[in-house]
Amino acid sequence: MFFSHHDDENKSVRYEYFHSQNEIPNGFNCKYYIHPKYKWGRLVKQNGVYHIKVERYFTRKFGELPLLEQKKIIRSDFLYYIQYISDKLQKKKIEYDCKLLKSDLELILMKWIDLPIVKFQQRKCNAD
Repeated sequence: MFFSHHDDENKSVRYEYFHSQNEIPNGFNCKYYIHPKYKWGRLVKQNGVYHIKVERYFTRKFGELPLLEQKKIIRSDFLYYIQYISDKLQKKKIEYDCKLLKSDLELILMKWIDLPIVKFQQRKCNAD
């Protein structure tokens, strides 16, 4: 996963990601990169195990969303990954129970989305 670095303390590495030229605001004069939302690698078999690499680029807009909305987007992303991989496996005639994987993942993600938001507080240690 790759995130925009629009607020990095080091100005020389500040930049933002956009998914298309149309997303760049008028008058935007900072460093930026245009990347598609997803960049897929090839499905390869190595030592009897299939692998595929996906890179996901997140924009500043995503980072400014409330946490619940971010979780919903990530949930959609994971379900999209499963569908993409299922299609690849079918094309290569590789048998795998993608429906079971998807249903398991949906249950896990729904529980994750429903988790209460925990705010962390720093506590002082008394070393006396």
